[in-house]
Amino acid sequence: MTVSKIFALVAISAVLPLAAPARQLAVDEEVKVSAVRFYRAEASLTQVKAFVQVPLSVLTPSQSGNLVYRVAVQLKDSTGLMLAEEAWPLQHVPALQEPGAFTVNSVEFNIRPGKYRLEVLVEDSVSGRKLQTGTELIGFNSRPEASDLVLSPLMRQYVADSQPSATEWKSGQILVTSIAQVRLNPAKRDGSRIFYLMEAYTTAADSGTMQVTIRDSAGKQIVQTPPARVQLGAGGGVLRGQLNLEGLPPGQYGLTVAVALGGTTTERSARFTMSDLQAELNRQAAMAQADRITDEGYFRILGEEELDQAEEPLEYIAEGRELRAYRGASVEAKRRFLVEFWRKRDPDSLTPRNEVREEFYGKIAYADTNFRERGSGTTPGWKTDRGRVFAKYGAPNEVLDRERRGRTLPYLVWRYTRMRDTWYIFSDRSGLGSYKLIHTNDRSEAGSADWRDILGPDAVRDAGNFLGVDFFDRN
Repeated sequence: MTVSKIFALVAISAVLPLAAPARQLAVDEEVKVSAVRFYRAEASLTQVKAFVQVPLSVLTPSQSGNLVYRVAVQLKDSTGLMLAEEAWPLQHVPALQEPGAFTVNSVEFNIRPGKYRLEVLVEDSVSGRKLQTGTELIGFNSRPEASDLVLSPLMRQYVADSQPSATEWKSGQILVTSIAQVRLNPAKRDGSRIFYLMEAYTTAADSGTMQVTIRDSAGKQIVQTPPARVQLGAGGGVLRGQLNLEGLPPGQYGLTVAVALGGTTTERSARFTMSDLQAELNRQAAMAQADRITDEGYFRILGEEELDQAEEPLEYIAEGRELRAYRGASVEAKRRFLVEFWRKRDPDSLTPRNEVREEFYGKIAYADTNFRERGSGTTPGWKTDRGRVFAKYGAPNEVLDRERRGRTLPYLVWRYTRMRDTWYIFSDRSGLGSYKLIHTNDRSEAGSADWRDILGPDAVRDAGNFLGVDFFDRN
């Protein structure tokens, strides 16, 4: 059994939180194994590349703060007879990793025609816990039309000076990132992009088409690409491509590549997962909080542009001319100013965490994500009327949300009851989600004198009933 060892940490990244991330589902805490088969005509053998994915959340940290574990694989025939065994050296990984982090080990071997089983054992050296999984394999009896389909979060062209990373393997002139199960992360840059690759086998040079279809877990077609022309030399070649699946709802999907050559259409499929954007943002939020607990640590890593972005929304909570000292200061002076600004607002100076700062920037991040108005993409969400109110007071206790009805424009009523009873009425006069504050009992905010005319009598009455206020008796 020829074995190539690849060890690498693959981390899933993130943003700023509103709350602690929800615990991952059990399915995301399982050891996963996948295998892809290629045909090697020169020896009439099936080449197998298998990937073992170990989520770090299933392992127990040692006293030194490391995760220590061992991965072993066994190849057995259809009778259960062990044909080969391989174990990696004891592996040590720092316990403090991003939420959702995992490691990938890769093993490569050849099999003859027949049925096999690849069994995987992961043993946690700290807790003694053993996790087992496996997958069934069938060696090709003869030359197939194509290999199995490979999905990956990243593939790139190999050139003479390419430096393959520890997570990559080479297929022809393509470097493929190893993974047992692709989980796209829309919160990352290019995190919604998926790459696919397969080998097609021919006896003579041939041309045809390749088409990709994506179906949801119920088999419904979601995406289908136009047929693309492909040209293969004698013996076949590597077919590959990529898709940007931004906007695809979270869930399980199947990606199928159909190759039409010589009057025959061959299909190969593999499954992948699209993560939930908000869940990923929450995961990133948790990571960001863990990395930047103290005020000094939070601002230490920020450049001047980021410091200015952190200062700008402070106008909502600063006192008097408090922010004047920031303007025109050096980068280090700006950093010291922000540390001091938040130190004065720290509810418990005896702890490293400043909950008030974390909550405020969490609200700013939420407002940017949820209140950005269509048609005004250059305006951050926190600068909108809803964003401003949310940044000051957080989520409302009660919400009335009305869609357009006849000539009545969409409108929102936010009510806060945790302090004094305060409410805000917003109207979307554009119909594009651009909600403007038109009336409030908050004396620090300005509404519109003609707000009743903007809403219309029915909507005014509806808002009044929600708030327990008779607006037709008020000036």
